[in-house]
Amino acid sequence: MTGDTGGNEDKRAAPQPPDRGAGGGGRAMDVEHPEQPPAAAAERARTVPGMFGASRTVIALYVLLIAYASLYPLSGWRPAVAPFWSFMRWPPEGDLSRADMFSNVLAYIPLGLLLAMHWRGNGRTGWAGVLCATLGGAFLSLAMETLQQYLPTRTPSAVDLLTNTLGTWMGAVSCHWAHGEANFAARLRGMRERWCADSPVANGGLLALAVWALSQLSPFVPWFDLRSVRRTLRGIWLVLEQPARFDVALATVYGASLLGLGLLAVTLMRPGRRALPLFAIAASGTLFLKMFIVGRTLSPEALAGLLAALVLLQASRGLAGRRAAWAALVVTVGGFAFSELMPLRGFTHPFNWIPFAGEIRSNVDGFATILGGLWPFVALGYLANVLAPAPWRLQVRMGGALLVLVTTALLEWGQAWIPGRHGDITTVLLALAGWLIAWHWTEGAAQRS
Repeated sequence: MTGDTGGNEDKRAAPQPPDRGAGGGGRAMDVEHPEQPPAAAAERARTVPGMFGASRTVIALYVLLIAYASLYPLSGWRPAVAPFWSFMRWPPEGDLSRADMFSNVLAYIPLGLLLAMHWRGNGRTGWAGVLCATLGGAFLSLAMETLQQYLPTRTPSAVDLLTNTLGTWMGAVSCHWAHGEANFAARLRGMRERWCADSPVANGGLLALAVWALSQLSPFVPWFDLRSVRRTLRGIWLVLEQPARFDVALATVYGASLLGLGLLAVTLMRPGRRALPLFAIAASGTLFLKMFIVGRTLSPEALAGLLAALVLLQASRGLAGRRAAWAALVVTVGGFAFSELMPLRGFTHPFNWIPFAGEIRSNVDGFATILGGLWPFVALGYLANVLAPAPWRLQVRMGGALLVLVTTALLEWGQAWIPGRHGDITTVLLALAGWLIAWHWTEGAAQRS
C-alpha cells in the first residue's frame, strides 16, 4: 500500500498515500466552474451538505462495503453454534474492546449522513429524516450481526448493534444540524458563499481539503497529555542533534502534498480573496492538533514539509486560475508517484489482492489509511474537472478514471520489488473511488442549470 506520508508515519511501517497538505497564496480564480442561475445559487448557498450529494448508488456501495467488512473473510460458513439471536443478551459476555466500539461508531457515521441526505431529498426533513436514517442503519447492523453467527471468525454482539446505531444517529444528526438554522451552521454556509467560487464544482476541492484534514486527525480521539508535546519536541531535538535521523524523502512527500493542496485552495477562492493566509492557518492548525490525538504525533518531517510548502506558495503567489490548477495537478501527481516509489526499511512483500484486508485488521487505524488513500484522487478529480473544456468533461472523466486505475495499479504492483513496501489492491480501489467522487458535482451542476 502507499505510504502514510500524510502524517500516519506513527502507525504503519508500510507508507500510506502521501499527505498533500495545504497552502495557497494566489489571487482569485478564473478556472471554468459552471455558472449557475441566481435561484440555483441561492438554493445551494443554503446547504453545506449539498457538497457531498447522496445518490442511491453511493449509498448502495457504502452498504456493500459495510457488509464486506462485517462478514470478512467471507469463508468458513457453518451452522450457528448458539441459540438464534443469543447475541442480544444483556449484559454481553466477554471483554469489551474500546477500539472495536469506536470503530463501529465511525464506520456508521457516513452511512447515517448519506441516508439522512437521501431521506431529506425525498421530503423527510427534520427529525423524521433522522429517525428514518437511524432505523435504516439499525436494521443493517442487525442483519450483519445475525449473519455473523454463521462465521466462526466473527463474534456478534449487542454492543456492536448499539454502537453501529449510535454512529448512524450521529451521522444523521450532523446532516440535520448542517441543514438547519443553527448559528454556527449558518456561519459555515456564509463562509462558503463569501470565500469560495459560486459553483457546485468547487465542492470537490473543498471535499479534498476536508478529507486530507480528517486523514491527519484520525482516529479523532482527543488526548490532552503534555507527554505527546514533549515527545514531539524530543523528536525535533534529536533531529537537530543528529541530522542523519531526518528523513528527507518523507519531508519531500509532505511538502509536495501541502504545496499541491495549497495551489488547489487558490483555485477555490472568489476574486479578491487570498488563499495563503487562510490555508496556512488551517494546515498548520491541523498538523499541530495531531499532538493531541491518540496514537498520532507531529514529526520533524511534517514541520519541514509545511514550512517548505508555505515558502513556495508565497513565492508563487502570482499563480491564479488555470495556471494554479495545472500546477496543483502536476505537484499532486508527482508527490503521489514519489511516495509510491520511495523505499523503506525492511523486506519486499507480495502484492495483496484482498481489498481492505489490512484496514479491517487495523481496526481504528484503518480509517486513516482509507482517508489517506482517497484525498489525493479527490483533489485530482476536482482539478481535472475544472480544467477540462465543458464539451469534453465526460471523456476526461472516463478516460481519467481508466488512467488512474492503470497507473495506480502499476505503481502498487511495482512495490513488490521495493524494500519495505506493501503493494495493495485497496489503494487502486480508493484511487478510482476518489477520482469519481470528485466528478459528482459536474452532473449536479448540469441538472440545476
